[in-house]
Amino acid sequence: MLVSILSSFFLLILYKNLRIKLDLNVFVVFAFYFFMISTWFWAPEKSTSSVRVLGVLLLIYTFFSLSTLYHTLKFDLMYFFSSICSTYLFLSLVYFFLGLYFKPEMSGLNIERGFLGYYQDGLLPRMRGFMDSPNNLVLVLLSFFYIEVYRFIRDKVFSKTNFFLILCSLLLTMSTTGLFALFFSVFIYFLFRNVKVALYIILLVFFISITVYFFTVNVDDLSKILHSRIARLSTGSGRFDLFVFLYNRFDDAPYIGHGIAQVRFLLEGFQGRDLQSAHNSFLEVLIEGGVVAFVLFSFCWLSLILKVMFEVNKSFRMCVFCFMLSLILVSSANMMVYVEMMMFCLFFVTVMTHDSNSFSSRINGFGLKDNI
Repeated sequence: MLVSILSSFFLLILYKNLRIKLDLNVFVVFAFYFFMISTWFWAPEKSTSSVRVLGVLLLIYTFFSLSTLYHTLKFDLMYFFSSICSTYLFLSLVYFFLGLYFKPEMSGLNIERGFLGYYQDGLLPRMRGFMDSPNNLVLVLLSFFYIEVYRFIRDKVFSKTNFFLILCSLLLTMSTTGLFALFFSVFIYFLFRNVKVALYIILLVFFISITVYFFTVNVDDLSKILHSRIARLSTGSGRFDLFVFLYNRFDDAPYIGHGIAQVRFLLEGFQGRDLQSAHNSFLEVLIEGGVVAFVLFSFCWLSLILKVMFEVNKSFRMCVFCFMLSLILVSSANMMVYVEMMMFCLFFVTVMTHDSNSFSSRINGFGLKDNI
């Protein structure tokens, strides 16, 4: 909401010089969202659907306004976000530890799952920083990470502080999906760039896993957390049963779905848990919008992949591909279709695409080879 208000303010100031430029793949994304809005007409629970529809309209407007401002101002967003990375993450860590420190003394305030930057997930004290959940913080960290990688390729700038804070924050989120999305994508990156480094990554992850296990196994509190996480990992934190349950409801409305924001009602009474989503973007789209929405959603990703494949400078292509792979992996274990931070991530992918082309033009302007 804050981003929408601020972007609207700047749009009003710059309305005479605005440059509206939307890529073809953006219209595919808008087509998907407008179809999901249309499912409101057959959604049983109109009140919840109406709230979701307003949220989707706000997402579309936010992306449109950010894209318009970017093309109008020609601002180096990669440099800007890289420069604020350390400050933002340092304050997020302080916010987390403050919440962790004061949480035991705040039980009388009826705080259920979190306080300040701290989030309680069963036995796990997870970091959420300034976001509403650790999973959304993961999207922020992935964005910062790939912005740093992008800047290293473009400007040969390497910030050890930023990378250190990103990795520390990611570990403190205790997000198995986030860690896998990052390390698997980095592994794929070096598998195509440098196989030896990819093998080192495997050995490093194995060594860290063994070290963490033997360090925590003899400490009661840490041992409970570790075994809790391993137990949840074996069942996908309960997601596997959830996926099967929802897929069995697919036949009830296979073509146009049950309607937007209806999954939470289909899950009422499931294992006695209060679940709000399918914890899988692709499955939730399939259940709420049917085959039509699933095809449109798949085309959104396919159009973005094709755009990166044919338009991004070769020097940056693997970086942007791995960023997208991380987002797909996170979306496969969480519901990210209507999350504002996911829209930001897709906006960053678009910015990287245009910036790489600008970089290519500058290189050619100096008569240098750009390896496209």
